[in-house]
Amino acid sequence: MLLHKDKDIFQELVTAAASDLGLENFQVEKDYYVSLFLKELAKLESNISIVFKGGTSLSKCYSIIDRFSEDIDLA
Repeated sequence: MLLHKDKDIFQELVTAAASDLGLENFQVEKDYYVSLFLKELAKLESNISIVFKGGTSLSKCYSIIDRFSEDIDLA
């Protein structure tokens, strides 16, 4: 399901999540798109190894830190 396809519902959900988490709407929306990108990247069949590293990886994969990063680090 791609929530962003219905803009009205998507904005409602972003606003609700931001309110619950104490974040700005743009942070929740950005995190959604980062997660969607990583999901699609993981689906690719390739001989190329991609490493997800940095602070966002620690937050999203291991919940070691709580942060919303400006970017993601891939190697």
